[in-house]
Amino acid sequence: MSDSKIASVLALVNPVSKAGKRLIFRASIRLKDGTKIYAREYGIRGFPIWI
Repeated sequence: MSDSKIASVLALVNPVSKAGKRLIFRASIRLKDGTKIYAREYGIRGFPIWI
C-alpha cells in the first residue's frame, strides 16, 4: 500500500467530535479504488465512522 493511502487511512483514526452525530467503528473499510483494508493491519480495533 502506498504512503499516501496509509496517511489517509490513519487520518480517519483520529476523529474530532461532531455535534449531533454518533461515532461507530468498523473493522474494515473500502477505499475509493476498491481496495478493502482491515483495521488490524494498522494495530487498531476499528475505523471510526460518523453517522
